[in-house]
Amino acid sequence: MSIDSELTLLKRLGFFRCLPEEQLRLVVFGAERLTLREGRELFRENQPADSAFVLLGGQIDLYRQFGEEMRNVRALQTGEMIGELALVSKTKRPVSAVAVETSTVLRISRGVFRRILAEYPESARQIRHYLGKDLRALAQKLDAAIH
Repeated sequence: MSIDSELTLLKRLGFFRCLPEEQLRLVVFGAERLTLREGRELFRENQPADSAFVLLGGQIDLYRQFGEEMRNVRALQTGEMIGELALVSKTKRPVSAVAVETSTVLRISRGVFRRILAEYPESARQIRHYLGKDLRALAQKLDAAIH
């Protein structure tokens, strides 16, 4: 996938929509491209998360441990991202991720992302606003489910 294609993809994902193209280019240039063979684990549930991943091609299945059983909870499709919150906060992986077929991911590290936000405080404010709206929406859904 070309850098321009990766850039176009990021423009549609999560809080990356808040960033101007110049900063998205810095994200793409600072990211690492990984190719995983079929059956290769990308990460394991409960591991510390220090990066987000965007699936550029292939398929990655997400699994959760339920007692003694690993259950497939979702298939990550090309163009989707996992681990967005790891870019702004210390967190753990809520699932395990395994390549179903040869797959390529874009790994965006928290360090690279934070350096960009430090250089562009307006973008940091935009992301904080985006995350605030997202959390308010989640809280409303929880309230509706409880009441």
